[in-house]
Amino acid sequence: MHSTRLLNFTVWYENGEEFHRLKREIFSQQIYRVELANPTPTIIDAGAHIGLATLYFAKQYPKAHILAIEPHPINATILRKNVTENRLTNVVVLEAGLDIAVGKKALQADMTDNRWYSASSFFPGAWNGKLKTAPLLVETIILSSLLIKPVDLLKLDIEGMEEKVLFEAGESLLKVKVILWEFHPRIHKTPEKIVKLLTKLGFETDFYQEGYLVDWRKAKGLLVGESHHN
Repeated sequence: MHSTRLLNFTVWYENGEEFHRLKREIFSQQIYRVELANPTPTIIDAGAHIGLATLYFAKQYPKAHILAIEPHPINATILRKNVTENRLTNVVVLEAGLDIAVGKKALQADMTDNRWYSASSFFPGAWNGKLKTAPLLVETIILSSLLIKPVDLLKLDIEGMEEKVLFEAGESLLKVKVILWEFHPRIHKTPEKIVKLLTKLGFETDFYQEGYLVDWRKAKGLLVGESHHN
């Protein structure tokens, strides 16, 4: 395991290439930058990996209460270390994956030499079907169970499960002010169903790619949807 300084944080990580890509996306491109009215927001970071987005949110909102959710046990271990060693007492780590039912499920983890565990998914071959993966049994929870009280920001990076998870939550999403959700374009999948669901619930959604505003109908590849409740 390696460590480095990032702003005023000490960050532990395993895969250097993966770490630097995520650091660039989150801290340089600021793909999760959002203005929240509440100075002490409640934030859910689902698909927290080793905690870079969690650290970013903690930096932006030092008084935030953050729930960081990560299913892969190696990622979750490093996530806990990054939370503990940076004395983030306002962050709670939950080792589980978001699904449409509570229980256990096979998480498909990267088994190539690269070990890009940020691509761990409930789909064989990862969300794009292109990785060599192996199953790993993990705990699953449902998003609706986390939305009993108001949430200022919900961030989802859940490797292709975003549509199923958001539909499971349904009207519980009305508890959320802002949703930042990564869309993973699996075969024959577009963000259209999610956009229709969120629009019906009163959200307005913009899409970004590498920090730039885009039209999802014309864009290719990963997208970040930013949905604000009216």
